[in-house]
Amino acid sequence: MAAASEANSSAVQFSSLRAIAGDANVSEGFTEFQIPLLRDLSFARKVDASLAARYANYSGSGAIWAWKAGASWEINPQLRLRATKSRDVRAATLQERYDQTRGGITVTDPANGNAVVSAASFSGGNPNVQPEKADTTTIGFVVQPDYIEGLQVSTDWYKISIADAIAQLGAQTIVNNCYTGDTSLCQYVIRRDNLPNGVIDRVDALFINLAAQEVEGVDAEISYRHPISLLGTGPETLSVRVFGSWLMHNSTQNRGGLLDERAGAIGGASLPKRKATMSVTYGNGPFSWFVQGRYIAGGLLDRTLAESANPYVAANYAGTLITGTINDNHVGSVFYVDSNVSYKIEALGNLSVYANVTNLLDRAPASAPTAIGRTGPSEFNSALHDVVGRRYVVGLNYKF
Repeated sequence: MAAASEANSSAVQFSSLRAIAGDANVSEGFTEFQIPLLRDLSFARKVDASLAARYANYSGSGAIWAWKAGASWEINPQLRLRATKSRDVRAATLQERYDQTRGGITVTDPANGNAVVSAASFSGGNPNVQPEKADTTTIGFVVQPDYIEGLQVSTDWYKISIADAIAQLGAQTIVNNCYTGDTSLCQYVIRRDNLPNGVIDRVDALFINLAAQEVEGVDAEISYRHPISLLGTGPETLSVRVFGSWLMHNSTQNRGGLLDERAGAIGGASLPKRKATMSVTYGNGPFSWFVQGRYIAGGLLDRTLAESANPYVAANYAGTLITGTINDNHVGSVFYVDSNVSYKIEALGNLSVYANVTNLLDRAPASAPTAIGRTGPSEFNSALHDVVGRRYVVGLNYKF
């Protein structure tokens, strides 16, 4: 049990909640412009530009600028190109500065043959954390072909490069990164007698500024809505929407540390490389039927481990921060189906009845076990997968 102190407001078994005190002041000003550039030309039906700037002064970290520049080029009613470039900033929240908690953790120690160690922890706020700065670039297009009424296709590529990213690394990540050469994190791993391979007594997981984080990917969407005549009993419509995302990179790197590529990591990061959602809605007067399918790609259980039979798999698939091997490092993909049926009772005005079914096929979550800690083992990733199973909701909805 963590030792109690006068600064603790309460203590419960392996953790203690500390009294939080802190404040921050901010003054800011911003401006924004929408500028029409071209109209009704042979190569451009419409070209617009947008400009914005923001100045902020934070009491905890000083003054900082943010800005955005964008352009939209509508070549004709069927094709529009768009692009933006921006500098975005974010200062630490009160929680990221002042909220601190004592507790306990269980980690494996690569400096001692991956021995499992139970140790104390100190996590949470850091009053010295500085604002993070992100340079964001997006380029995309929208297509609405006149020969298929109701169809729209859009695709956007994005890249976000963050400097001084505010992050709270997990205890295991701190231990691993220190072991693989990120000396800036070794100050947070407190070992017995200050020996490089001494027993871990405590790991401090505070909010810190990482040197760099980069996120890159592609989002695509297809939507279609059109009247149909299927049953011939009323005004019928069919709507289809498909949205997919491809995460190409989501990496972090601290000063002096190795690149930690998290794209494709399911365990510990919840960042599958591919996700897709498709929905179909059929409407017939007061009746509506909605069906949705959700696909989540598989990936790595632990990006810091390589499969013993194929040691190169993890390094090529996700990260370069390899600290050991595992027999099976794969988490399978999952596909969920949800459905909703509703009917508006026109004789009663705005009253409608509905029924929802989530996880219609009762798909079990992919197995993604994590290390056993003080709260016991975790077999599934509840942040990414459905761990409840099929469930039903029936109800009434009335709009006043």
